[in-house]
Amino acid sequence: VNQVYVQLKKGATAKQLLNALPMDANGKLDGSHACLPEDYVGEAEAQLKRRFGRFPLMQKAGGMLATFAAICIVFTTLSMGVSERSRQLAMLRALGLTRLQTFLLIYGEATLLAVIGFVGGTALGAGLLQLTAAAHPEIYPDGIGLSMFAILLALFSSFGATYVAALIPAIAASRRKPMDALAPPGQTAEARFPWLALIIGLILIASNPLITLAPGLPAKMRAMLYLPTYPFAIIGFVLVAPPIILIVEKIAAPIVAKLLMLDGRLLNQQLSGNIWRTASTATALTIGLGLYVTIQTWGSSMMVPFIVTGKCPDAIASFMPSGLPPE
Repeated sequence: VNQVYVQLKKGATAKQLLNALPMDANGKLDGSHACLPEDYVGEAEAQLKRRFGRFPLMQKAGGMLATFAAICIVFTTLSMGVSERSRQLAMLRALGLTRLQTFLLIYGEATLLAVIGFVGGTALGAGLLQLTAAAHPEIYPDGIGLSMFAILLALFSSFGATYVAALIPAIAASRRKPMDALAPPGQTAEARFPWLALIIGLILIASNPLITLAPGLPAKMRAMLYLPTYPFAIIGFVLVAPPIILIVEKIAAPIVAKLLMLDGRLLNQQLSGNIWRTASTATALTIGLGLYVTIQTWGSSMMVPFIVTGKCPDAIASFMPSGLPPE
């Protein structure tokens, strides 16, 4: 016998087992060696760093997803602001505000959003890291903090995404004419059901699985066709968003209006009256939810190798080189 797997009884610790093993004059184990769960964790970490060097790419991919989500959210926010303040912007133009000043006004609002997002997000992230380290000191014995790369990535994601998203609303605001201030607020017409967008969207969504899962297609060709057809599915989901919003509105809007004691026409004006704005808002929320699910999935999958299950022994004692004596 040269190796023994030890299952400790309830309340016992591996340190007590080590103290019970024979020691030499130098305080080292006499002819034996004990492996604790911490040793396996350290070995697993080393193997993980050697074999899975692509984890930094996952961090960058998460940053790209966060940037894309920020673009959608800021674009929706500024577009709604420009739309709601159409007459106000036209009145400012009538009072002498130039197109360039109107353009810079929207970018000033975008800069404020970027500053709030960067400072608030960085502070919140640092606070959550400190709470995590305080709750699990055994996992983070040396503490944890934000790296310079993470701060720079947050800075780029906040300001870069905001300035890109603000371009179209700023151009739309600068094109307001002074005479628009005299125009009476128009009545919201009932939105027509976009059958064409629904049909094209469903075709684009179905194109990806139909092409990549076609029977008899070689595996190499299937892998080559997957990425080119993936954007088709994204475009398709964007196109089917307005029809789905109209369907949900027809079903749920009367119920919500009665529960909140509101006029149903108010909900219709805010939803179907601004169908693409509503679709943009829903898309931004969907991207944010998808980003959250992605981060949770990655974090859970990376944590699995370090979780010690109940089937693992509490300690492994090895008696080398000749093992235990027969007596």
